[in-house]
Amino acid sequence: MKFSMIFEAQVEYGTPDVEREAIRNCVEQAVFAEEVGFDGVWAVEHHSLIEYSHMSAPEIFLAAVAAKTSRIRVGHAAVCMPFGYNHPARVAERAAMLDIISDGRLNLGAARGGTVQEMSQWWEYLRAPQGSPLGDERARNGHAEPYSIRFWGVGNESWGCGGAMTAAEYANVYKRYAEFLRGGRPFRIATGPNGDDYAWMETMMRDAGRMIDGIDLHNYTVARTWASKGRATEFTEEDWFSAVQKALRMDTLITRHSTIMDRYDPARRVWLIVGEWGMWHDPEPGSQPGFLYQQNTLRDAVVAGLHLNIFNQHAERVRMANIAQTVNVLQSMILTKGEQMILTPTYWVFDMYKVHQDATLLPLYIRSDRYRLGSDSVQAVSASASKDKAGTIHITLVNVDPNKPRTVQADIRGVKVSAVSGRVLTAPTMQAHNTFEQPMSVQPQAFAGARLSGSMLNLEVPPKSVVVLELR
Repeated sequence: MKFSMIFEAQVEYGTPDVEREAIRNCVEQAVFAEEVGFDGVWAVEHHSLIEYSHMSAPEIFLAAVAAKTSRIRVGHAAVCMPFGYNHPARVAERAAMLDIISDGRLNLGAARGGTVQEMSQWWEYLRAPQGSPLGDERARNGHAEPYSIRFWGVGNESWGCGGAMTAAEYANVYKRYAEFLRGGRPFRIATGPNGDDYAWMETMMRDAGRMIDGIDLHNYTVARTWASKGRATEFTEEDWFSAVQKALRMDTLITRHSTIMDRYDPARRVWLIVGEWGMWHDPEPGSQPGFLYQQNTLRDAVVAGLHLNIFNQHAERVRMANIAQTVNVLQSMILTKGEQMILTPTYWVFDMYKVHQDATLLPLYIRSDRYRLGSDSVQAVSASASKDKAGTIHITLVNVDPNKPRTVQADIRGVKVSAVSGRVLTAPTMQAHNTFEQPMSVQPQAFAGARLSGSMLNLEVPPKSVVVLELR
């Protein structure tokens, strides 16, 4: 067991002399903590508070402690990291310098929250014009113009690790914080349900809907069980089928949550945000389990394509979706090792689907054969379509069957098209993935399997593949 001290620099009356004495006392206590055998000291970060905490520049405090000690570890508990607060690059620079000064004794923690008072004054700091106290302070800190930060999340997974609250409890807390985000039209995002917790959605929309601009649904795809998720690269066709079946469940979740939202918000002002989604596997052997590092195969790519098609189909309500996450964690776009970097199959799906961004959703009805495994089955082909500002039509398709190609026929109505081209992402095996030794094993190739005959589009979608078509 290790013992540490944490410093908040609380004062009763915040005069300059009182603050000076409090900070110096904290430094002396940290030095004494090393003398009597403590293992570490930590400093919080708070801003704009009266009496509760006057520790607004913890890296300076910790540097002073490091200069007066030789063994005890110094730590941030924690650096405030919301966008516009402490830029990640500057945090990294300051942490690296402090680690050098302390001879490798730094512990770095990051956080994203604070009190209602801090949030209110932080909001003012970010948006107030010069001429106001906090606007002038921001200008003195090097940013004369207000920050243009639109999206503000009030809590995260408050039903679980973010507070273990009931929906009614969180709705009351949310309204208190949201009330202090005044002026400047912030886009306020509330913690939404965990998967199929429809009661949570009902309570939030009923009790706090008028103060919500977006509500954040989380749902992961786990091929096996949460206790034993299975390896990213070692799985059977049964695991493949299970992942596909669970990914397609997102359509049901969005439909049912949207139905609840429609009762309280028929104009569909409130966005349904799918704030965390993607495949969750067991960590790679030899990695730190808490870091959630996992590989990424063609199976992940197919699951990503299915989700993106579903989000497109529900564009009237789903206005934002965020895969978890981007680099080295869960279903990542990018994996790194030292100075090396590889693009995962999921990255390539996003690259293929970016043609739908800022485009207009086109109605598309598709009926395909079913992919069967044992007594279960799912629709074999998923698709979505859009038209961009130049009038170009894009169709994205996923064939979830790992064994058979699927023939698709589409009648293109209301517009004349004369040329079709495309790209396809597939591989010889379900488990195919990119490695640092073979970084381009899975990447898109030109697709020549689509033909136009008048207004009819005919194509054969290869097994276990994601296809994007461009029609002009």
